[in-house]
Amino acid sequence: MRRREIDRYLKEGDVANQSPISHDSVTIPANGSGIAAILIPSQYDFMWFTLQGRSTGAYLLTIKDAGTNREFSNKPLHNNTIIGNGNLPYILPQPYLVKRRGSIIFNISDLSGVSNVVQITLGGISYYDESIIKKKEPALKGLMPYFYTTDDLLTVGTTETLAQFSVAKDHDFLINKVSYKDTNSSTTLFYKLSSTSGRAMNNDIYIDMASTIGNSQYPYIFQYPTPFFGGNIGKLAFKDTTSSNVTYITFGGIAIMRG
Repeated sequence: MRRREIDRYLKEGDVANQSPISHDSVTIPANGSGIAAILIPSQYDFMWFTLQGRSTGAYLLTIKDAGTNREFSNKPLHNNTIIGNGNLPYILPQPYLVKRRGSIIFNISDLSGVSNVVQITLGGISYYDESIIKKKEPALKGLMPYFYTTDDLLTVGTTETLAQFSVAKDHDFLINKVSYKDTNSSTTLFYKLSSTSGRAMNNDIYIDMASTIGNSQYPYIFQYPTPFFGGNIGKLAFKDTTSSNVTYITFGGIAIMRG
């Protein structure tokens, strides 16, 4: 690397650096709930790019920006659909700026049935120079990462099971990745997705979920993002080949705020 390129990253005053931020691990009681908070120090603003962590069991979570009181999903999400790890972090569909002294709050509910030790980490860039953030903010205005799962808990059977997710009216939603977790992986799950606007992602034909949908480490990334307009409803249908199966599906994308 040429000297001037190195100097770009080593300006006097520590302009920015790569900086994961975490919280002390929290122990969630069996089938209970708890809260984890990641606080941004007063020295820098934080551009959040990835989500990763570890736990001793499965759990559901919601994520909220304490500063704006805005949540990042319509319903609680399964950790295996959104929490990556150090090798394979979950990359947010859209970077998100958390101002200095801000915080991201995680509400956690245990699914494992035993005491569950959870730790979550945000990956991103710390910006010490506020002038850089002032230049970047206009491009981020009105955009935030967002996640949709089914409006109700989804138990899939051998006959067609219908479900939906309802897009809020205050934003349009651009899907660009999808992941899932099921409780009976020895069976085969099929799905199809369409919307009330007439869009059909797979032409109303059942598709094997394992062949088209990933998990938090390997989410399926859309080559062409699919829009769902505010107030629209995503319509899903599922089938299991042999038995009953609780299924968690997460559509990751960008909320484009209206107004």
